[in-house]
Amino acid sequence: WPRSRARLDMKERVFKTEIDGVKLSFAFRDVRAERGMMKDLIRRRAYVKQHEKLFGKMDKAGRCIDVGGNIGVCSVIYEKVYGFRKIQAFEPVPWTADLFRKNVARNGCKNIEFSAVAVDKEDGEREIHYDHVSFASASFWSAKKRTAKGKTIAAGKMISAGPVSLLKLD
Repeated sequence: WPRSRARLDMKERVFKTEIDGVKLSFAFRDVRAERGMMKDLIRRRAYVKQHEKLFGKMDKAGRCIDVGGNIGVCSVIYEKVYGFRKIQAFEPVPWTADLFRKNVARNGCKNIEFSAVAVDKEDGEREIHYDHVSFASASFWSAKKRTAKGKTIAAGKMISAGPVSLLKLD
């Protein structure tokens, strides 16, 4: 679609799948990026296949940090499929953060600590810009059509809080 014809479809949908015997369910909005992400991460198991060997060797008692948690797919998989026991996730875009919370609850996750903040060089507040077609492309610097003001947490503070087994940055 050319940008001028793209619309933000806020209708919520649910996608159900099973990975390694674990049944998962995700609420998402029928926006191209979310739809593509669901296909890539779940149906094709691309993400899972890339990380199976790596996760098997990792200390799952250490922290897993998910920066740019989007709608929570990766964080849920980290807990439910790979068994990480402490996941800290950050997602600043309000609508996406709402879906993140719903997906954590929908899948019965108990080990995910979620913050609706952006990770930046210091604590504070910043404007976060995002695409009018997808919330998956949030940025501090882009001149996108929509803007949300949000809180930030200092990256150094997040990292220095203890050992990190996995750091995912989106």
